[in-house]
Amino acid sequence: MLAQVLPSLLLLARWLRRKNSPTSIRPVGAGTIRRATRYALLAGLTWGALPLLMRGVTSREEMAVCIIVTAMAAGSATTLAAIPAAAMSYVVASIVPFVVYFAGKNDPAYALLALLALCFTVAAVLGYALVLIFTPGSVFRKSCTPFLVTFVSAKITSLSCFKALRCSSPRSVTRVP
Repeated sequence: MLAQVLPSLLLLARWLRRKNSPTSIRPVGAGTIRRATRYALLAGLTWGALPLLMRGVTSREEMAVCIIVTAMAAGSATTLAAIPAAAMSYVVASIVPFVVYFAGKNDPAYALLALLALCFTVAAVLGYALVLIFTPGSVFRKSCTPFLVTFVSAKITSLSCFKALRCSSPRSVTRVP
């Protein structure tokens, strides 16, 4: 028990010493984002390689692996949210191989699993893409055409949820009294 309490107390003491000290915020370079994206892709491919090892396993074992990988992808959504490109690459690399694996089986239950996994992947990728498009100064926003940003912004503002809030863009929300 001492082995568990001692490191926690040391971390707490370090945090208490540093909590009132001024911190320096440094901008992150493009190389750091590229490395994080590559590492996330590698980690996603590692989990995505599991279907290659799943020949001859029972359906219960397949379901357990599917739940674990989906939980890992969902956890990466929050963990890697600061770098949307890394989060997107991890989710796609870890889930798409399972979509292909489940779609390759001739069973309606597996086809439904493949469809649900594909829906999850598409929703995650669209969410990350919107973050990339609407983040001021993002590399994606700088590289895409102004027409694409205007087109996507117009489509989003035409959604009923944004009309109900009376906003001209997703960033300028005015609450209805």
